[in-house]
Amino acid sequence: MSRSIFVPLDGSGFGEHALPLALSLARRIGASLHLSLVHEPVFLVEPTAGGAMYSYPLDTHFRDQETKYLQEVSQRVCQCTTQPSKAELLDGSVVDALLLRMKAVDPEWVVLATHGRGPFSRFWIGSVADSLVRNTTVPLLLVRPGEGPADIKRDVAIQHVLICLDGSPLAETVLEPAIALGTAFGADFTLLQVVRPPLFTGHDPARPDLEVFGQPATEQLQKDAEQYVRQLAERLRKRNLKVDHKVVVNVQPASAILDQSQKQPDTLLALSTHGRGGLVRAFLGSVADKVMRGATTPMLIYRPTK
Repeated sequence: MSRSIFVPLDGSGFGEHALPLALSLARRIGASLHLSLVHEPVFLVEPTAGGAMYSYPLDTHFRDQETKYLQEVSQRVCQCTTQPSKAELLDGSVVDALLLRMKAVDPEWVVLATHGRGPFSRFWIGSVADSLVRNTTVPLLLVRPGEGPADIKRDVAIQHVLICLDGSPLAETVLEPAIALGTAFGADFTLLQVVRPPLFTGHDPARPDLEVFGQPATEQLQKDAEQYVRQLAERLRKRNLKVDHKVVVNVQPASAILDQSQKQPDTLLALSTHGRGGLVRAFLGSVADKVMRGATTPMLIYRPTK
């Protein structure tokens, strides 16, 4: 089966910060690159008429500019890799056009910058990235743009993959994509679970074994978490993977995750979008959303099919 990586661009230097990781991954797994930029029709607002009118001259101008931009990016990419690459200008609304093309390409990975600005001040960290996460089950690699232009000749190193878990089967669905990505880069792995201390006292019907919340309950939750990640790590080591495990107690799970991501160089964060519990209830929920917005390292986001 032909392997491919899909890279949405937005016409800006910020969006191009996805290219170094995409190219580095393509070289390691022998994948082709599909670069896509969406052209949206240009309308002139008519305040007196109370509506908007399609502008053929402006639309043609922007289309020509976007076509030239894609050709220029494609030429630079071809100078950096022997892997096949293709650049396409798509038409329509950004999210719908990207999803439709992704369905046709059937990529193994999607790599995009998290806040590239396009000619219409689009923010990838906003509606586009959120919508892609909600509507695709393809593993999504988010890259935080650095200062200045992207150095697409730079080979990105991923030495460590920090996999965030919460004890649920749904959170574990990120394991295989994370292992596949980490293995391609020769990385080691850490399984991380953050335990949030109970903030109230009383009886929890979901945990009848914990009669009273407080320090004893926190210690029991921590003990359970440590047993869980230890057993899971042992299972993964049987696959000849270098796996460590860690449990952290913190009332702010997002802060704990971000802090752990800074412990080792060249770390990639990996999260499932449907983990339940105190760590990752949903990608667009409070904890994971804070992690995404606060992370300075690349992130792997995976939404399982079920």
